[in-house]
Amino acid sequence: MSRFIDRGLDDLTPEQRAVADEIIDGPRGNFSTPWKLLVERPGLAQQMCRIGAYIRYENALPNDLKELVIITTARYWDAEYEWHIHSKLAANEGIPADVIEAVRRNEDPSSVNPDILLVVRAARKLLNDHRLDDATFDALVERFGREGTLDLAGTVGYYGLMAQMLNAFDVPVPEGAPKPFS
Repeated sequence: MSRFIDRGLDDLTPEQRAVADEIIDGPRGNFSTPWKLLVERPGLAQQMCRIGAYIRYENALPNDLKELVIITTARYWDAEYEWHIHSKLAANEGIPADVIEAVRRNEDPSSVNPDILLVVRAARKLLNDHRLDDATFDALVERFGREGTLDLAGTVGYYGLMAQMLNAFDVPVPEGAPKPFS
């Protein structure tokens, strides 16, 4: 049973509503499921929203690779809701279906695109080993600069934090949607 409470805007306290309005008025433009959970703690929601807006909309990584990092992180944490949303965004950004499926199965993508292979390897190293080896770090800096390397690490960290909160409250995929990791 989900611990998630699906709040509408009319169910919020004035402090929660102010944060929800900030989220709606920002680049997201909506008050979606993760924010309905986080707004229980308005200060947390506000800070997560600000960091998330940077990660989503100002990231130095190209959008397709950023979404690939997000789904790699979601898969590591078995974050079904996060996967449900961002696997679609990854596909819309041009990540091939076979790459998305390989990440879902915890397999190495068979892509010939070196950027795809690099970001999946780097995200998995951060998640599994908690650091980057010199070869992976050097390859990231050569390809994406220090800025892109830092944004990749920040993306893994932010979406790992979000995944843990979604999982702690058992936030479900939308009704009728398949569970991606069953």
